Order: sequence, then structure tokens, then C-alpha cells
Amino acid sequence: MNLLLSPHYFPQWALKKWPELADCRGGFFNFCVHDPRARAVLEKSLRQVIPRVMNHPALHSVCLSNEPICVDLSACRITAKTWPAWLEKRHGTIAALNVRWNTTYADFASIPVPAPAFEATPACLDFIRFNSETFADFHRWMADLVHEMAPNLAVHAKIMMGAHFRSPDRARGLVCRSRSLRRTEPV
Repeated sequence: MNLLLSPHYFPQWALKKWPELADCRGGFFNFCVHDPRARAVLEKSLRQVIPRVMNHPALHSVCLSNEPICVDLSACRITAKTWPAWLEKRHGTIAALNVRWNTTYADFASIPVPAPAFEATPACLDFIRFNSETFADFHRWMADLVHEMAPNLAVHAKIMMGAHFRSPDRARGLVCRSRSLRRTEPV
């Protein structure tokens, strides 16, 4: 059996308590996966579910999320802080970024989070990479929680193949990293 953890079924009480969590829109997720409050809700759920199922003889693996995409971070307060920091780490100086992007930004903080669109520009391609990395980091966080409780339990995320082929979908965050989220021991 493969158990889908279904983080996309985020509780309505949390969205009522923290409505700004809905500022991040992403595919099946209706909340900001980067916000510590949302992660606290998910962590509580994982800490209830995993110990109850981890030793079941029929359990093959857990699916961290089903067809995850992260579409629109343009209103995300977390991304507004992490995007400039990521750009600075990637480019080093604003002068280097401006040369590469053919822009005239005064500093990294003045660079807005792009709206969801695909354009063949250096800015768009950088954002796709940022979005994919931070979305994969969210899944790594979930995998680490599962492995804290069940070190040998295999975990994965099921992605949509069409997202690799359709240009507009490439702007969405996908869980595609070179590091595997699966256990290293054979089943």
C-alpha cells in the first residue's frame, strides 16, 4: 500500500485563523507551504499519522503530495523575503545580476516576485529555479519529518509529466531535484 499524505487537504480553520496563508496559490495547495504556521499544522498531522501506520506490514511507502505544483507566489510575504536573498546568493552583486538580466535594479530588495508566466528571460528562468528549489525544499522538510519517525520508510511525490513539456507549466514549481527522497535500503 502507498499512503497519500494529502497535505493539499489543509484545514479550513487554519485558513480562517491566518487568511494570509491563502496569498500563495499553488496548484492543489490552497495555502503557503513556506509559512512556519502552515508547516506547524502539517507537522502536527504527520506526527499523528506516521506512528500509526509506519509499522503496518502492507505499507510500501508514503506519497508526500500528489501532482504538486506551485503556481503563484507573487503575493507571498515569505517569498518576498526569500527571493531577494536567493538572487543575491546566486548572483553575488546587483551589478552582476543587472548585466545578466540587462536591467538596472538598485538593489535585490527592489526586484519584485514575478507573476506566474513563462517568458524566455533570465529573470523568469531564475524564478523558475528559485520556485522549484524552494518547493522541493518543502517536500524535503516533509520527508525529513517522516524519516525522523520512520527512518526506513520510502517517501516520494507524484508529479505530473505534462508540466515538463508545456511551456506555461514550466514556470510552476515542481518537485524535481537530483537528491532522492526515497530510502536507500531495498524494500
